[in-house]
Amino acid sequence: MLAAPGVSDALDEAVVATFLTDPYTFSRTRTFFEAVRKLPPGHTLTVAGGDVRTEQYWRPEDVSRARPAADDAFAEAFLALYARAVRDRLRNATDPVGTHLSGGLDSSSVAVLAARELRRRNRPAPLAFSWLPRLGAAPHAPEYALVDTVCRREGLRVFHRSPSPGDVLAFLRRDGSFPDTSVDLNEDVVRQCAAQRGVTVLLSGWGGDEGASFDGRGYDAEMLLTGRWKRFSASARARNLGPLKLLAWTALHLAYPNSPIYIRRRLRGAGPYRRRWFINPAFARQTKPLPALDPRPIGTRRIRNVLVQAGYVSERLEGWAASGARDDIEYRYPLLDRRVLEFALGLRSTCFRRGKWNRWLMRSALSRVPAPNTLTPAGRALLPPEVCWNPSKSDQARHAALVDASAAALPAVRRALDARITPPARAGYIDTSRLYDRLDADWFRAHPKFAVIFLPLQFLDW
Repeated sequence: MLAAPGVSDALDEAVVATFLTDPYTFSRTRTFFEAVRKLPPGHTLTVAGGDVRTEQYWRPEDVSRARPAADDAFAEAFLALYARAVRDRLRNATDPVGTHLSGGLDSSSVAVLAARELRRRNRPAPLAFSWLPRLGAAPHAPEYALVDTVCRREGLRVFHRSPSPGDVLAFLRRDGSFPDTSVDLNEDVVRQCAAQRGVTVLLSGWGGDEGASFDGRGYDAEMLLTGRWKRFSASARARNLGPLKLLAWTALHLAYPNSPIYIRRRLRGAGPYRRRWFINPAFARQTKPLPALDPRPIGTRRIRNVLVQAGYVSERLEGWAASGARDDIEYRYPLLDRRVLEFALGLRSTCFRRGKWNRWLMRSALSRVPAPNTLTPAGRALLPPEVCWNPSKSDQARHAALVDASAAALPAVRRALDARITPPARAGYIDTSRLYDRLDADWFRAHPKFAVIFLPLQFLDW
């Protein structure tokens, strides 16, 4: 768009201020550039002569609630839709197919369904790509065992990739005002690895957390505020909490949404949680950022609706589409299939929280042993129990490798910035003296807040 005659590259300073202080707030229509706007999700755009018209054709609030049914019926219906969504996303995929594989529910189930569908078509199994470091870097991390279990069961070949200091340096040099820089640094190196192996379609489990594998947050508050005391008490007992303790914790979260984060940090002995952004104070005083979303939606259905529309789903789709296009890779997302998403949005709260378990729909569906068919052999669930019932989403090996690579790269960033004769063109938006002082390996290891350091560096466009 900026290459078109007459399109200004003047920055939208409200978007800049939001990016530099609250990168988890997104606009549905605005970009970094005043002259360029986005079509909102769920809308069509019609241009006829001089008339431009947008119309909304889909809203999560309009999804009908599912009729009551037994758990087995929900699980069976979900698996049928999910398998079809994966099958449809393998359509026209003639080159090698890739799939993400983290060992979690979403990526593992996509990988397994894709492998079985390709096997049914007498096609090679997909190549699996993991954000974990290469084997040997942290071989005892539990994430490797989960990935290995899925690969051995389905005969998959997995490629573990994590960024080097050079990858971090190249990533930070890219202009942060363009969509392709919103891609994760981990995904950057995975995508390059996939492209080198001829992959043109890469399946991802992204979008599950907002739909089918929603974690059930808001369940306790919903039970409390709607007078379902027995379920509220049962939830407390299942998690070894007294009802009064859970009542106090839920009320505190309703009144102060971020308070549990601060309390947990203090109980672990961590210091106060602060993010000191590197925005120029004068610019911050004169510019109003975009409004943040309501931090306290009540009830699991409303929370799911907010998550779908929050902006980071479409932000990642845009970013990965743009970055993938450079390597001729198309990302496809079975869990964001409209049929799967609408099915999940219509379900009641108890489909996502059951006793001590969150993500109940996905866990129960993937662990059940259905009647034999082409995708699930007799006597075998879709995923092994150690994956289905793993209570943790921890990825310590990936995080540690990323911290190491970033800490090693930041001194090189400082040297490159110090060597400039003139400051970057956007330096006026940033508190550069304070930012440059923090480009130190030891400081970053002690304060590994990637967004705090990475976003201003990318925005500088140095």
